[in-house]
Amino acid sequence: MSTMGENVSALPVEVEFGGRLRFMSIWTTDATHWADRNVRGVESVFFHHPNASLTIYSNKLPASAVGAIASLGFDVRVLPYNLTQLLHGTPAAPWLCKLS
Repeated sequence: MSTMGENVSALPVEVEFGGRLRFMSIWTTDATHWADRNVRGVESVFFHHPNASLTIYSNKLPASAVGAIASLGFDVRVLPYNLTQLLHGTPAAPWLCKLS
């Protein structure tokens, strides 16, 4: 990797996270919009990186949406998020206050 002509070294992601790739995604729409193409996207992660982990942050998607993939032994989970907490102390915090 190079920045402005200087060599910058960084550890590969696999090394930084104990030999496992970590993928994260956020799902903000209603669970009724979760379709086969979304499942295929999750499957694609594990097809190419079977030892990876995938966390989908969503307040609307049930864990059962990825249950079939998880039951095969893949490390996939759906976790809720708190937008206020996530944006606290960031430049986006005032924007969120305006929405409320």
